[in-house]
Amino acid sequence: MEEVDSQAYQRLQQEAIALRQQVQTLEQELASWGKGSAKAEREELTPRAIAILQGSTEAFFSLNREWVFTYLNPQAESLLGRSRADLVGKNIWEEFAAAVGSLFYQQYHLAMESQKLVNFEAFYPPLEMWYDVRAYRVGEELFVYFTNINALKQLNQSNQALYESEQRFRTLIENVPGAIYRCAGDSDWTMEFISDAIAEISGYPASDFINNTARSFASIIHPEDVAEVEANIFEAIAAKTAYILEYRIICSDGAIRWVYEKGQGIFDEGGQFLYLDGVIFDISDRKHAEAELHQTRHFLSSVLENLPVGVAVKEAQDLRFVFWNPAAATLLGYQPEDVMGKNDRDLFPPEQAAEFIQKDREVLASHSTLEIPEEIVQTKFGDTRILRTLKAAILDRQGNPQYLLAIIEDITERKQAEKLLKQRIAAIEATTDGISVLNVDREYIYLNKAFCRIYGYESADELLGKTWRELYNRDEIERISRVILPIVDEKGQWHGEARGKMRDGVEFPQDISLTLTDFGLICVCRDIRDRKAAEEALRQSEQRFRDVSEAAGEYLWEIDLKGVYTFVSDKVKRVKGYDPAQVLGHNLFEFMLQEEVERVRAIVQEARSRQGNFKLEHRNITSSGEIVWEEVNGVPLLDETREIIGFRGTGLSITERKRAELQLRQKTHDLEQALHTLKRAQSQLLQSEKMSGLGQMVAGVAHEINNPVNFIHGNLNPANDYATDLLHLIELYQQHYPDPPEVIQGELDAIDLDFLKEDLTKLLRSMRVGTERIREIVMSLRNFSRLDEADFKPANIHEGLHGTLMILRNRLKATTERPEIEIIKDYGDLPRIECYPGQLNQVFMNIIANAIDAVEARLRENVEPQPGCIWISTEVLDTESVCIRIRDNGSGISEEIEHRIFDPFFTTKEVGKGTGLGMSISYQIVCERHNGLLECVSSLGEGTEFIVTLPLQQGRDRKQLLTNA
Repeated sequence: MEEVDSQAYQRLQQEAIALRQQVQTLEQELASWGKGSAKAEREELTPRAIAILQGSTEAFFSLNREWVFTYLNPQAESLLGRSRADLVGKNIWEEFAAAVGSLFYQQYHLAMESQKLVNFEAFYPPLEMWYDVRAYRVGEELFVYFTNINALKQLNQSNQALYESEQRFRTLIENVPGAIYRCAGDSDWTMEFISDAIAEISGYPASDFINNTARSFASIIHPEDVAEVEANIFEAIAAKTAYILEYRIICSDGAIRWVYEKGQGIFDEGGQFLYLDGVIFDISDRKHAEAELHQTRHFLSSVLENLPVGVAVKEAQDLRFVFWNPAAATLLGYQPEDVMGKNDRDLFPPEQAAEFIQKDREVLASHSTLEIPEEIVQTKFGDTRILRTLKAAILDRQGNPQYLLAIIEDITERKQAEKLLKQRIAAIEATTDGISVLNVDREYIYLNKAFCRIYGYESADELLGKTWRELYNRDEIERISRVILPIVDEKGQWHGEARGKMRDGVEFPQDISLTLTDFGLICVCRDIRDRKAAEEALRQSEQRFRDVSEAAGEYLWEIDLKGVYTFVSDKVKRVKGYDPAQVLGHNLFEFMLQEEVERVRAIVQEARSRQGNFKLEHRNITSSGEIVWEEVNGVPLLDETREIIGFRGTGLSITERKRAELQLRQKTHDLEQALHTLKRAQSQLLQSEKMSGLGQMVAGVAHEINNPVNFIHGNLNPANDYATDLLHLIELYQQHYPDPPEVIQGELDAIDLDFLKEDLTKLLRSMRVGTERIREIVMSLRNFSRLDEADFKPANIHEGLHGTLMILRNRLKATTERPEIEIIKDYGDLPRIECYPGQLNQVFMNIIANAIDAVEARLRENVEPQPGCIWISTEVLDTESVCIRIRDNGSGISEEIEHRIFDPFFTTKEVGKGTGLGMSISYQIVCERHNGLLECVSSLGEGTEFIVTLPLQQGRDRKQLLTNA
């Protein structure tokens, strides 16, 4: 069969080649004919061309620009099944309407417009025929050649079965609602085949995955699911069982979708794993539905849990509780764990439980709903509540009761409210205010006794069914209709004054409140004739007060609760500098100095909270920028209900008084400063005189001591020489007269000559040490007493420190109460500095003496005395200044005291033990006299350090010294 088809196909190909050659000749003739410019020439070629076309085995027809047939050859008539006479002059798309929009239609239009040859194969269903078509434009006409190729198409029937089989398999795959795959068992899980449905699931075409061309399927599995997917597949392969997976993939657009995959491993006869076959389904909708179902269940559960009414569910057989929401627990006091699995007999008194069960059985038996408007139930805590209960049977699909639903509403408060309402109605009847209710037609449907009394009616029956117009005159009716009622309709309420008309025609002022409600218009009225009379009397009184206040230079004001001026008198300009029109409607804080606002606001708020008076002074800024003072007195402004609605009061200008006070305070301050300076100078003078006198006395004492000490010290050397000579002479006598007379021997024994010789040398040596010590003390006293020197001179700081320690040495020694205070020195190599040596000695004396006091105080406080120490160190800070540090391990001082340590007359010592001038004078000596720095650094309980910084030469800028320090 295949050999016959091949021969037929070759024969048809040969016929087609011959036909093509014949047609090519014809096309050349027609092309020449179409290009001719002379009409005669075209007419001359027409018969020959027509003869060719008539004898051609290929069908041909021509169309003009309007798609109208201009010619058909016999072969075309045969293939189209229509005669030339039938088609020439007619539109092809009208005659062959089935071709509109088809490949014929598209290609013919393309050839006509582009003037290019088109060649295509197409099937025309109405004629059940395949055509091989060539078309091209010549001049203004389209030439179409076509042949029947059904025979060629039929040659493929042998392959058609295979094609259809493949097509059915492909259709089957395409119609499976999932992607079918085969995956190799290699390390990369190479995808050998996967159906196109994967594109709908993942957004990636199947070609991306086949042979892992663009990506592997594993690459789109969600990273969090990869390990679990691989583990399940490996487990199934090992067990040679199918695997079912649900996991997430990341699609091409970044969306995450859920898939369901089922597959199994394929093995050869020897049990060797070959590949995986499986199918993948998109289950995102199911997952979303499950999530929504879970959310719905959670929502319904939340609704039941959060319902403000109690909900209980019992199973139908034994009426045991299976659900109990929080509202039921709150209402009856039983928690879910108290009731679950129990029935009413376990919770309520026997009679009450029996009644509940009886009604439950009735509802279940009748498959109905039962409403119990009121029932009194005892709670777990023994109190009773009034409940409104609704019970309903819940049936299964067969109509059998499965559960009993009970909805429990606590109406105790509502019942109490109803009772209270009745009491309030009684109170309304008893009130002195007139109260009435009007319907939508503004007719009275209720009036209390007071309302009838105010208008002079004996009973409500006289006004029921009548309109409000009965109680007002013509002008008031017009005002109420035009002004008041529209406000009520728009805002729902109105309050103000009107003039009512009594039954006898007498008019009177009234206060009215109108409120629009769902059941009508409520009117509350009050006769205010007495109040109006009182207001008039008050107005006259206020006018008198206003006249008196303005005569006193004050202005009157009123503000609301927001602080906005609602009234000011004319004299406000004298106080604030603004006209009344500039003040009205503005907030009082707008005119104040900004720093005054919070203080004044607090005072006004406090007065408002206690509904009391207030008095204050504050500063304003006038329109010209001047700052002026104002004294304000305010009293609360109350409405008829005694509620505060604002303040009123007076304002008085006190600018001149404040300026005078300021001048007085300045003068007082100047005098205080002068007095302080005078006291300071006096103290300095007294201390200076005291120290000068002390220095003179010390210098005199030192001089008087120095002379005899020098006399004694100067004679010690000769005396020592004399004693040595005498002792040598005695030794010679003893050598030459070894046996002295008895009298001499007795005297030698009496005076113990050997001891005398040894001790005399020691005695003279100790006398020399004593005199040297006295000379050192005298030198220290002379150095310390240099207080009257008027000029700076170079001095050795270490000599001053040494002299000070020499004088204070006795205080450093151990006593019965404490051990010796140790002095630890760490001196640097200091050059001489320009200073007043005596004054600096005074500074060192004050600081070290205070350090000794601090150490002694700490040693007295400690149960176990610890060694006291004072550290003195000196160093050169730079080429222009030196630093002396004196530190102790005493009790230290607090931060508060540290800030005042250099204040005059400030002392922490007991009365009589300190003047409070020592550190103040020391500060002046260092900082003012020597352009230096004196600093105190202390920690309570740890000790204190004083740091003295001095310039090497006077005249140096103190700011530079501060910078270096």
